[in-house]
Amino acid sequence: KNPVSISERPPYQTQLSSLFYQGSLAFRNYLTLNVYGRNDWNSTLVYNDGHGKFSYFYPGVDLAWVFTDSFKSVLPTAFDYGKLRMSYVISRNSTNAYTANTGAYQANSPYIDADGNSVISYQYQSNTLPNQTLEPERTNKFEAGLELKIFRNRVGADITYYTQDTKNQIISFGVPNSSGVDRSLVNAGVVRNRGIEVQLYTTPIKGENFSWTTFFNYTRNRNTVLSLPFGLKYTSLGGGDGFEAIAKVGGEYGTIIAPYGYAKYQATAADGSPIESPLNGKRVLIAGSNSSTYFARAVNYAQGLDKSPVVGSILPKFMGSWRNNFRYKAFSMNVMLDSKFGGKIFSTTTDLGQWLGNTKSTLFGRNTATGGLTYTNNDGVEMTDGIIADGVYKQGTIVIGLDKQSHDISGMTHQEAYDQGIVRPTRALAHYANGHSWGVGIREDAIFTSSWVSLQQVSIAYDLPKNVANKFLLNGLTASITGNNLLYLYNSAKDKVNPMNLNSTGSGAMIESSGMPYIRSMGFSINGSF
Repeated sequence: KNPVSISERPPYQTQLSSLFYQGSLAFRNYLTLNVYGRNDWNSTLVYNDGHGKFSYFYPGVDLAWVFTDSFKSVLPTAFDYGKLRMSYVISRNSTNAYTANTGAYQANSPYIDADGNSVISYQYQSNTLPNQTLEPERTNKFEAGLELKIFRNRVGADITYYTQDTKNQIISFGVPNSSGVDRSLVNAGVVRNRGIEVQLYTTPIKGENFSWTTFFNYTRNRNTVLSLPFGLKYTSLGGGDGFEAIAKVGGEYGTIIAPYGYAKYQATAADGSPIESPLNGKRVLIAGSNSSTYFARAVNYAQGLDKSPVVGSILPKFMGSWRNNFRYKAFSMNVMLDSKFGGKIFSTTTDLGQWLGNTKSTLFGRNTATGGLTYTNNDGVEMTDGIIADGVYKQGTIVIGLDKQSHDISGMTHQEAYDQGIVRPTRALAHYANGHSWGVGIREDAIFTSSWVSLQQVSIAYDLPKNVANKFLLNGLTASITGNNLLYLYNSAKDKVNPMNLNSTGSGAMIESSGMPYIRSMGFSINGSF
């Protein structure tokens, strides 16, 4: 009576087969050459009719020289170990299951025409233009490094420099809707990564009952976009209302532009051409009335030279960690600090919090005790919550002043117009609401550099006596307590929001959106060894 409807989803399975070889050539045990290669056969690059570049080869070579063994007789005795290394590697990568067959047709449910005939229609499985000649992604990487141990291995270093180019990335790239599809599947884009990694360690104290070993890591990476599909100058990586992170050819991957950023004043001649002025570069103001002044958005400022100004990058300047291991008899303690310096994020918590006046940063100007100015409003009531905006009024700004006369305040600062008795300060509530509202808000004001240093982990362990462990038929027994994400020692974020609380882990992640706090966790464990 009621027939059962059954549907089957694709199994989302892939198959990978590989062959690998490696050969080594050594000279006097201090100079070693390694040559290796691999060939993959990957089902994700097989098309429905069986064709495709699903077989691909990628080789590599590395050279290592233990120079302390070469010059053992002439080096100072402080040198325990030293090695120089270089490598050049080509790696390949495929795509996800069924991606190569994007654009295949699928049958719709049949419909009945005017003559009663059943007609089957077809459509693309997606609005993405297919590509029947996809190739595997290719990355060429060169790396050089130095390993060093001195003073009986009490001090050590591992320093690495690398540069790599990634090309032929398999991208579902956005295209104009007028083409009949939303996206096009392409092999395109070249991104270059260059960076340095430094690992240092030392054991300053090493005694019979007490020792201290410390480790330091430093990482600095720079991404440059060398080319994009279809000759484009940039493409969006993600963003929000009035701001986005982009990949810009010749620029840094993750550059942030903000059409809803602050407009910067630009003086112009009578013919509209830009001219030099001491006011150039100052934030632009709009006078809603003699009692309301707010900032102009870059995209709406006619004289502005940049309607989508660059306000920073999502990528950090560098990252680092510092780990310390202390041991006293049967006790040990590990302390780990983690850090990130540079790289900007957009905080929804800050944006909405300032709009609604719920954050500490909106306390300024609410009364005279917090920096507010005293003034008399339109109803003759004395107020103490006046704020003077830091900027200059845009060209063509004419207001009816407090003296009921018309005044041209173009190029004047808010402070100058206030001192001349033309305008009032802006009420604190309006100042923050206008600065973050949907209609005229400045999104740049909620974009800030996210630098932090956190006490990432502290653990304390105790090795129980042997006789206790032996009762449990164990060779060793250790009890430990561990705390993770304990606190920020430094946090540059506005209102101390949690800068790790991003809504994505993708390459364009830059939005903090939920206001989740920094979550601390504690744990206890007992580990035994046989």
